[in-house]
Amino acid sequence: IKQHTKNETDLRNSEAVLKKEAESLKKAIDARSRELAKAQQEREKAEKELTEVVERSSQSTREIEAKIAQMKAGHAADLKQITDQQTAELSRLQKEAAAELKRVEEEKKTEVQRVRGEQKELRQKEKYYRTLFQASTDAFLQLDMKSGQVQSANQAAAALFGKKDVKALSGKTIDALSPDHQPDNTPTVDMAKAHLHTALQSGRECFEWQFRRTDQENFHGLVSLSTIQIEKNQLILAVINDISDLKKRQAELEQTIAEAHAANAMNSRIVDDLTENVESTLDPVLKSAASIKQAENISDEQMEEIDLINLNCRSLIDTMHYRAELSHMADGSDELQPAKCDLHGLIKD
Repeated sequence: IKQHTKNETDLRNSEAVLKKEAESLKKAIDARSRELAKAQQEREKAEKELTEVVERSSQSTREIEAKIAQMKAGHAADLKQITDQQTAELSRLQKEAAAELKRVEEEKKTEVQRVRGEQKELRQKEKYYRTLFQASTDAFLQLDMKSGQVQSANQAAAALFGKKDVKALSGKTIDALSPDHQPDNTPTVDMAKAHLHTALQSGRECFEWQFRRTDQENFHGLVSLSTIQIEKNQLILAVINDISDLKKRQAELEQTIAEAHAANAMNSRIVDDLTENVESTLDPVLKSAASIKQAENISDEQMEEIDLINLNCRSLIDTMHYRAELSHMADGSDELQPAKCDLHGLIKD
C-alpha cells in the first residue's frame, strides 16, 4: 500500500511536470505569435513605406513587390516550422505521459497482487498455527505481558484446569489458577511475579508449579514461559504439562530408597555383629593353633593341617570384614576413596 501511494505520488508529480512543460510550450507559442504580430506590423509599415516609395518612384514598384512577397514566404515558412516543432514536442510529451501512466498502473497492479499474495499466505499460516495451537495435547496459555492475564487458551488447557470452555480461562492470571501458597509456603502472587519478570528479562523461564483445578484439587505442573511477537503485540506463551503422576512416582521412589537405606543399615549392623562373633569365635582357634605349632613333637603332616586351619580361619575373618565393608558402602556410612592400584601385580598374586 505504501508502494502504491508512492507510485500515485510519482504519477501526480509526472503530470505536474508535463503540465509545466505544456505551459512553457504555450508561453513559447504566445511569444512567437507576438513576434509574428510585431513582424506583421513591421511588414505593414514596410508596405506603407514601399507604397510611399512606389508613389515617389514608379520604377522600383516591381522590385518592392518581389521583396514583399519574399518576406511573406519567409515568415510563413518560419511560422509553419515553429508550429510543426511545437506539435511534434506536444505529441512526444503526450506519448511519454501515457507510457509513464501505463507503467505506474502496471506497477500498481503488480504491487496489489503481491500484497494480496502475502495476505493470503499470512492467513494460511495463521490458520495452520491456530490449528496446531488448538489441537495440541499440551496446555497452551497466551498471557498479556503487562498484566499477566490469559488472552487465549487451547482446549487442552481448559481440560487441565477442569473448565468446560476455554473462555472460562480468559482474564485469569497464574496466581488465580493456583492455591494461595506454593509447597515451600511462598506466597503464590510473589513467586508468579518473579517468574514472569525472569521470562521478560531472559525471554524464557522453566519451573515447577502447583496449580488448582475448578474442583479445588491441586496438581503439579511443569511450566515453560517464552516471549512471542504476534503482529505488534508482545505476549508470553505458557506451556503447562501435568507432572502429578511423575511427582507421585518420585515420592514413591524416594520412599523406596529411604526404606532400602534403612534395610541396608540394619543389614550392616547384623553383618557387624556376625563378623564380631565369628572373629571372637575363631580367635581362640588361631591362638591354639599358634601354640600347637610351637610344640617340638609336631609332624610335618600335622604342621600342614595347622597351616590350613590358620589359612581358612583368616580367610573367613577377612571375608566377613570385606562383607561388612560392602554393607557399610551400601548404606552410605562408608565412601570409596580413589587409590592407585597395580593391576598386573594384583592379577599375578
